[in-house]
Amino acid sequence: MQYLLNIFIYLIVVNVTSAFAFNLVSSNDVRSLLLSHASIPNSDNTRIPKSLFKSLQHDFESIPITYKSDFGEANEKYTCKQYLAMASEAHEACLDLFDSYDTSLMRCEQLGYDNSCQEYMLRWKATWQMSSSAWLYTFADLMGLNVIQAVPDSSSIVTFSWKNVFNVFANAFETGNITLPIAQVEGSTRLKLTNDKITIEESYDLIREVDLSRLQNRKTAQEFASWLDVSRKPKGKSREDWEGIVRSRVLNNVVGTGVLDIDPNEDDQEGASAILVFGGMLILSLAFTYNIFLGEFGSKGQISPLCEDAPKLEIGSGYFSECFGPYGDGPFI
Repeated sequence: MQYLLNIFIYLIVVNVTSAFAFNLVSSNDVRSLLLSHASIPNSDNTRIPKSLFKSLQHDFESIPITYKSDFGEANEKYTCKQYLAMASEAHEACLDLFDSYDTSLMRCEQLGYDNSCQEYMLRWKATWQMSSSAWLYTFADLMGLNVIQAVPDSSSIVTFSWKNVFNVFANAFETGNITLPIAQVEGSTRLKLTNDKITIEESYDLIREVDLSRLQNRKTAQEFASWLDVSRKPKGKSREDWEGIVRSRVLNNVVGTGVLDIDPNEDDQEGASAILVFGGMLILSLAFTYNIFLGEFGSKGQISPLCEDAPKLEIGSGYFSECFGPYGDGPFI
């Protein structure tokens, strides 16, 4: 009798356990799902997509997820529904706040596989235009310049230099190409699938640079911190608390990122020289534009003698309005 009772209890336990389990898909299917998601415009490739969860179980929203990142926080517990909602909200915020925000999946490797467990390593990156360079992208677009994007060296201390600004514009007008900085965050996601739960572990390359005291570029650090503020705030953590954690973890050891820090600049003599050069270039540009303006109204840009009798005023309409301004179209030769 006891033997039959033990069998009955065992069957109940097995049935209850299987109710919370899901079937693992093949490794090829996992890779195909991830790569397919990566090809969707504006998709978030820094997160695990809904399509993968859906392939595991029809009622996937209740699947438990254990999440961990580089910030040393305790493991966070989510359901698939909560994880996807958090990821979607954060990604929409990134698209709204960061100019030309884009993410891409660079690599997907299988680490291990058996009947009860699969492990994958995903490499991804997120890029966007730096906020301090937004006007340069607008300028390049207006001037028809070809933009070459470059990721700044995270280990270099950034200083403002008029000489560098002059060199950038001089090279742009000479070649038609302008090199502009772009913010980039690269990271890895370790995905572990078992029969009853999912484990997601994230790490960020720049955090390793921070830990090794190699992150010295204040612009890179500030953009990375902004991305973390928007994209990786944990569930249940207030925005103020999370910003404090990010500042302590990322910004405190980088020169020039403090609230009261002043940007390190060049010496005054170099700045004054560059301003004089820019002033000369501006005068030449205005003169060139003035000659083109006259050329559009006459073959030689000469004013007709008919204008000689027009009233001449130092400021206002008068001569100018009758010959150039909105009250007349000439006359010109």
